[in-house]
Amino acid sequence: MGLLALFAKRLAPRQGHDAEFTLVYTPPDGQVVRVGTLRFDQGFWTFAYTNEYKNHHDFRPLEGFDDVDRVYRSRVLFPFFSVRLPPKSRPDIRRELATQHLEDADSVDLLRVFGRKAASSPAFELIAS
Repeated sequence: MGLLALFAKRLAPRQGHDAEFTLVYTPPDGQVVRVGTLRFDQGFWTFAYTNEYKNHHDFRPLEGFDDVDRVYRSRVLFPFFSVRLPPKSRPDIRRELATQHLEDADSVDLLRVFGRKAASSPAFELIAS
């Protein structure tokens, strides 16, 4: 099992810890576009594009989500989103989780608290619903 798979398994959301996030994109012209919805439900992560994003024919699909008409489904958080998860071993991350009473944080918690922005894709924001 690779390092990424071990990391993802260690942070797997608790059963019943369902969540929904909206991914938005702010292009250079500043007009915010809803890209898609990321959900965790019944043990699976799903990602689906919005019609709003699909109708912008000048926008490319996200890396790892090439088919804009497909609903992607996985037991493990998709790499595009997992890069937003900081290591829980960092002292500043542990302090923030303790402040929010999330000492046993999973990937859903980490996305809610820290996942809004990622250095690897600064024009995209992940907003908890």
